[in-house]
Amino acid sequence: MEKTEETTYGYSVEIQKKIVAMMLFDKAAFVENLEIIRPEYFDNPVLEALAKIIRKFYEKYHKVPTSDEFFQEADALIDSNKKLPRNDYADIIGEILTFGRLETFEYVKDLAREFAKFQAVRAALLESADTLQKSRDYGKINKSITDALLIGEKSDIPMSYKASDIEQRELKWLWKNYIPLGAITMFGGNPDAGKSWWMLNLCCKLSRGGTWFDGEPMGDPAGSYFMTYEDDAASILKKRIIQLGGDEDLINIHNTEHPIHTELSQPGAIERLERELIRIGNRRTLVIDPVIDFTGKTNPNAVQEVRAVLTPLAKMAKRQNL
Repeated sequence: MEKTEETTYGYSVEIQKKIVAMMLFDKAAFVENLEIIRPEYFDNPVLEALAKIIRKFYEKYHKVPTSDEFFQEADALIDSNKKLPRNDYADIIGEILTFGRLETFEYVKDLAREFAKFQAVRAALLESADTLQKSRDYGKINKSITDALLIGEKSDIPMSYKASDIEQRELKWLWKNYIPLGAITMFGGNPDAGKSWWMLNLCCKLSRGGTWFDGEPMGDPAGSYFMTYEDDAASILKKRIIQLGGDEDLINIHNTEHPIHTELSQPGAIERLERELIRIGNRRTLVIDPVIDFTGKTNPNAVQEVRAVLTPLAKMAKRQNL
């Protein structure tokens, strides 16, 4: 497989393009991550070259290049390095500049740190395998892997706080005492107990506003995003929404025919889901029914694998106040 192909073993080329765009357009984020995002971490040779341009420009002039300066440096690099694919270069430059006009890079900062750690750990494992064959220097192996695992950790953040230093915040609720906002709520029950129907009913009630099932006020009507592979949208879900009196304009049904299957365990999946939630707007809850259908090959009985999916999902829920 050539290095310019879109398939990678860790983070997609699409994500890596956004990280380069963040380096160019978000100076604060770039400076914050200057020491950990290394050009050699990028799988695509053009992205690696562009990351080098931004980094070297900053080291020389103590500032991030403007779009024009970036163009000039990139053109000079392409002219001097005939090995770089010119067509790929032009397309990638165009996408990066588009991201700069359209994207907010707040969520990309977290992705950039995770990407840097992934690539550092991968490099450390390869180096350690070589060390193991040649010298069995376990101390060197331990240090290499430990250093890589610390990539992206902020050393200036204390490991603990005194309780007296923590500012107390009130928990915000979608439905008071039952469903908090900015967190994951698990809804379980016996087979055929009506769990899917009840959650869709909750979305319908939310779309009308007024009060919850127990009379607790909920405020103005708001939307929801309903993800399921169990029930067909046209023949079942739409009929139920009408029967339950839901506002169809405020209930988004996940498109199960989309060419990219939403497997939340895969890099970039939660990012794509978050972008969709931002695009449609005014959504107060996300229903995933059941979550196991959207976790790919994740073993539901393996705690670490389940946490690897739910933890970033919970962070996204907190960011979007769902």
